[in-house]
Amino acid sequence: MQKMISCACCRKKAPGLRLFYRLLSVILFFCLQAPAQDAGQPKVDLDADNQPLENIFRLLEKQTGLSFAYNNREIKNRLEEKFSFKETATPLSVILQQISKRTGLQFKQAGRIISVQPLPASPPGKAAGKVAGTIIDQQTGEPIPGATVRIADKGTVTGADGRFSIGLPDGKYSAIVSYIGYGNKEITGIDIKGGETFTANITLKKAKGTLAGITVRATVRQEGATALYARQRNSQSFTDGISADLVQQTPDNNVAQVLKRIAGVTVQDNKFVVIRGMGERYNNIQLNGSSLPSTEPNRRNFNFDIIPSNLVDNIVVSKTFTPDMQGEFAGGTVQVSTLSIPAERMLNIGIGSGFNTQSTGKDLYSNSRYSGDYFFGTDARNFLTNGWTEKFAGAYGNLEERNRMAAQLPNHWGLKRYTGQPVQNYSLSTGLPVKLKGDNTFGVVAAATYRHEETREDYYWKAPNSTATASDGIRSTFVTSVAGIVNAGWKNKHHRISWNNLYNYRFTHENGYQTDEDPADTPPVILKTLSSVRQNTLWQTRLSGEHTLFAGKLKADWFGDFNKLERNQPDDRYNRGTIKGETVHGERAIEWWAAYPNQSVPFDAGGIFASLLTEKKWNAGANFLLPFVVAGNKQSFKTGYWGTFRTADYKQSSFNIFEPVPGDKSMRPIAEVFAPENFASGKYILQAFTHGPSGGDLVNGDSYGGTQDIHAGYIMGDFSFFKKLHIIGGVRFESEKVSVNTIARPVDTKWIDTVMEYKTDAFLPSVTAAYDILPMLKARAAYSRTLARPDFRERTLSVYYDLWERATVIGSDHLRTSFSDNYDLRLEWYPGAGEIISFSAFKKDLKDPIEMLAHPTNSGDRITYVRLLEAHAKGLELNLRKSFGFAAEKLSNLFLTANVTHMTGATQLESIKEGNEFISISDKRKRLPIGLSPWAYNAGLAYNAGIIGASVNYNYTGYRIRYAGSTEYNDQFEAARGTLDVQLSCRFLKNRMELRVNASDLLAAPFIFYQNDYTVVEDAAGNKTYTYKDGGDNSYNIEHDAVLRKGRKGSSFSFTLNYSF
Repeated sequence: MQKMISCACCRKKAPGLRLFYRLLSVILFFCLQAPAQDAGQPKVDLDADNQPLENIFRLLEKQTGLSFAYNNREIKNRLEEKFSFKETATPLSVILQQISKRTGLQFKQAGRIISVQPLPASPPGKAAGKVAGTIIDQQTGEPIPGATVRIADKGTVTGADGRFSIGLPDGKYSAIVSYIGYGNKEITGIDIKGGETFTANITLKKAKGTLAGITVRATVRQEGATALYARQRNSQSFTDGISADLVQQTPDNNVAQVLKRIAGVTVQDNKFVVIRGMGERYNNIQLNGSSLPSTEPNRRNFNFDIIPSNLVDNIVVSKTFTPDMQGEFAGGTVQVSTLSIPAERMLNIGIGSGFNTQSTGKDLYSNSRYSGDYFFGTDARNFLTNGWTEKFAGAYGNLEERNRMAAQLPNHWGLKRYTGQPVQNYSLSTGLPVKLKGDNTFGVVAAATYRHEETREDYYWKAPNSTATASDGIRSTFVTSVAGIVNAGWKNKHHRISWNNLYNYRFTHENGYQTDEDPADTPPVILKTLSSVRQNTLWQTRLSGEHTLFAGKLKADWFGDFNKLERNQPDDRYNRGTIKGETVHGERAIEWWAAYPNQSVPFDAGGIFASLLTEKKWNAGANFLLPFVVAGNKQSFKTGYWGTFRTADYKQSSFNIFEPVPGDKSMRPIAEVFAPENFASGKYILQAFTHGPSGGDLVNGDSYGGTQDIHAGYIMGDFSFFKKLHIIGGVRFESEKVSVNTIARPVDTKWIDTVMEYKTDAFLPSVTAAYDILPMLKARAAYSRTLARPDFRERTLSVYYDLWERATVIGSDHLRTSFSDNYDLRLEWYPGAGEIISFSAFKKDLKDPIEMLAHPTNSGDRITYVRLLEAHAKGLELNLRKSFGFAAEKLSNLFLTANVTHMTGATQLESIKEGNEFISISDKRKRLPIGLSPWAYNAGLAYNAGIIGASVNYNYTGYRIRYAGSTEYNDQFEAARGTLDVQLSCRFLKNRMELRVNASDLLAAPFIFYQNDYTVVEDAAGNKTYTYKDGGDNSYNIEHDAVLRKGRKGSSFSFTLNYSF
């Protein structure tokens, strides 16, 4: 390869690494001083049962020789409070902290005297701090009005919405929460700072008899997970999820990384979700309740890595269907909720940085970069939006004019060398609730986040079913993410209006090169380069309302939203060149390719590719719930409407470079070979490359568009019997009308422009039974029928060129709507606050499923969407989150989290030859569905004791099919891989500041794609016998399987510093 040009503007930033290390060292030094506060403190053995505080002081004085000094009249009430201790060799400071949290007293030691005083009131002119939040029923997830909250010598009662607020001076406190018929709960870890609000959302558990007098202890951080599990227990469908406080215990910076922590969920290509073995096309995606469009032009899916995790309040995956949900899923529905309006005003800022062991400070390669790449992109590359394609179309009949147009294109040819920079991460969030007249409140929350990172992957590559290999592959990635939300809401006792808005932009610039060596080809050594930019922009606005009418006899909710997603691939440049040797300076001598007239060339021979997908989606609907009571059991009827209206517009242009008169390239750098003046002179020309008839529409030859209207209505009931058995059942009707505009479509061997229309009506029944075996032990069973409709991309015959995969993707006009019969069983146990142990079994039977099949050709894989006969998937799930508090109270903040999923499945194919589909499958065979991993599991330990926190998380995903072949010998697999992540956190500056230090993917295992290798024996009659070298085991075998790609991305280390005002 020719010598890469070093970019000085990037190399001069290398000292940023040294600044990162120094800043991190200083922060860690101050943070690690926090635990030192117990040093030198006397240790005591304290055994006291329900003793007044004054007696506790006497016992401590006898053991330590210290004296407690205080004014009896000042703290008389607190001296009468009763405490129970059973401590052995415990530092005195630990016991005094426990007393301080409950009483609000402060202790100061001078020599042998410990003075005891109440915390001082806030100074004049400085507002006192507050603790505020909501009290929630742990079983139902509903707010509890009238609950008592007591902190130190202050108390309050929750309002109709379960909310409370108490003003307090600076200090650390415990809260006692109680309500008639519920067990008491003590919450520790409340830290009040003047002028600020500490949020504590707390769950209470119903209790009977003597249990009502027992106090359950928990920390504030446990309560986020507890509230999530309370809602999960009360959910009508089978759900699993993760809350914001649990996300903060991982290094995950986007939703794709978070989702892999959830039972039954795996992630492909670090961005596409697979639920219970069902690939991305079989899952529904909702953001704040809005159904989102697809992010990709070549498949139906959603790119989850575009959503930053620090904008998320919680993520819930619904794995079973109820009639009030959209019916278009077979795996599950992913529901992402962004930040909600806080109970009190808040302002948080965060900064972060980090490095990757394989990328930061190392050589990365890229074609042209612009300052706008660090923010919202630039128009310098926008081939389609700048109208260049239309200009070429208008001038295509005039070669001189066409050459003049080509000369105006920016010279983005060739790669330069850059130095990989550290990660940059910034965030800002603020919330402001306003109390209005009466019981009306208004609030707003806003947040913005920015992240920039640069990574490098070193890889080995082999062409499927070929002898071509490359061992020097380097893929450099430059990513900038900018996102923001603004959510507002108004509510009173009976009504709530919410307005949610989100903007998300992700800029990805990937560049790669590799040297292909193929002894069976001429020439034997070829250098290939590729530079590709993708800009994903997502807009969402949603208005919704909830209303309680007629004194609670009718509940209604409604919504309307608009979503726009734009996926711009503005200007890909790809080239190949023959390596002729070396120059006298030791550089590669390369002859860059350009096709000659009438020469047949593959689409990736060299040229420009651009595409633009714009999808718009409107959702609107309303639901009505009629609750009533029969024999003391709550019942309800529910009905509603959901309408979805969607449009898609996809444009694509591709140009190859031709050389009308072969000439001497003189082994010059590529930027000189394809300089603008050489296009202007006609030495090189850009020739349109389109699928379909010769001389087809240049502007729209490989484009498509479409509209989709879905109207849905449902009726369902939720019935309870004996206060233990719940039956939820009903039916949903969905009517779809879709039109697909395919510019090039073969009809009777002729290519014509046409619009194809499809209409589907479907009834989708569902029934779920839930039985409360014990108050915290529940059994569930469910059956439902759902569907998955073919998408625009899947039904169009226009071709998408996937340059990274060296593949063409084509749809089919003979696909059908897939239906799935789903069967589910689950046993759930909630042993304590924030704890769950559940076991699930599921089975799915699909009719007319759709998959992507790959067929090898001389110029790479050709991938088409085909309809299969049927598919099946079944599996078992175990989900666990348990505190170690059962072993010792000191370990109550240590949690074990684990989930295991075991699945199996089969798809049945037969000989297919429909319309223009090019693949004919020779015989029936069964295999796993694409994306299904037989084994997947997570395991983690998390500890958080207020000041110091730590977590360790391991994730494992087993092998899976990446692309299915037209025969089993062409199947391509992704090998099993495990990741290990570690986080350390600490709080300081009176808990205003939190530092989180993360280590991601410490194992740094390679990413491996492979095929089962085999031998072929041909007899005299020409019959071939295939034999697998490893006996047909589909899991990766390092000795026998053929590696198609093996890449390494290194480990990442980062820190995030958050400050709350």
